[in-house]
Amino acid sequence: MKYHYNSVEELPLFLNAKQVEVYLCISKSAVYNLLHSDGFPLVMVGKRMMVERSKFLKWIEDNTVK
Repeated sequence: MKYHYNSVEELPLFLNAKQVEVYLCISKSAVYNLLHSDGFPLVMVGKRMMVERSKFLKWIEDNTVK
């Protein structure tokens, strides 16, 4: 599975925890804290925690300090 992206368009439709970790350059524990935080657009696929690309990018935009 690819975990390096040259552009936002290369991101998969749904990102798993590892892909969020790599994209945001944060630790595994920070990713799981984020996935469990209020307001994060988490989608459960069975027991897998995923986030839809468009909602993830919107969440980043909405949570960026300006």
